[in-house]
Amino acid sequence: MASGGSGSGSGTSGSSPAGGLVTTGTTSGVTGGPGGWGATPKLNASIFWDNGDGLNVTFDIPTNMGRLGSWFNCSQLFNLSTIAILGDDAVCNFTDFRTVSINLGCRATIKPGDNVTLKESVIRKQYDNSNYASGSIMVQPPMHAIPPAVYLDVSSPARIICHDVVLNASRSHNAPACRALGYSWSVWPDKNVSSSGGYLNTMYGNAIVPESSMSILNARFQEGVSYTFNVTVWNFLGAFNTTSYTIVRRGLPPTLLMVNP
Repeated sequence: MASGGSGSGSGTSGSSPAGGLVTTGTTSGVTGGPGGWGATPKLNASIFWDNGDGLNVTFDIPTNMGRLGSWFNCSQLFNLSTIAILGDDAVCNFTDFRTVSINLGCRATIKPGDNVTLKESVIRKQYDNSNYASGSIMVQPPMHAIPPAVYLDVSSPARIICHDVVLNASRSHNAPACRALGYSWSVWPDKNVSSSGGYLNTMYGNAIVPESSMSILNARFQEGVSYTFNVTVWNFLGAFNTTSYTIVRRGLPPTLLMVNP
């Protein structure tokens, strides 16, 4: 939802960009041309890019683009509270007269539902023939958020004998704008197991650790049971991917005794 005022003229005279004399009147609802006083631009929409690395902010009518040129520090266009959530050295660029792209910096914290707020006395109508725009607008999630790519490294072979198990998903990537990914783990056995399963019994079907890796002692696994571990990795936009790995504990083979005749 956007907010901001249109303001009104004072009734005084001034010069147009073309040098002609114009008389300003009430601006609300007026659509002046290059030589006339026009409606004040209003924020129209704000939406994240699909990859989460930035967002677009649009106005309802063509603007003067703040006379900012291409690729400028976002602090020239947005207020301090907005700059604080855009990350380190966020840069902006007008892609047309109505649309500004925000390239987020590292350590950005902005998320869907947050507001971006204009700095005052920067944006006017395309030919500078309006009051200055102001106000805020809520940022919307992308239409098709791109999920992380999930990689799971496992320290043990699928059929373990005497090894402890470490599962590590830290190589997963595509985290937007240098942001950390979220992780959840679950494990499912292929058959009912006794209480001697101990620690693993508390894990079935539950998110068990928020970290990118987990370690389990070999003694936690029951012999002959197949355990399927699932890890889900998501980014701040809520896009996620899941992968799995199945482990079976096998007993030691019988010792072969060689007797010399």
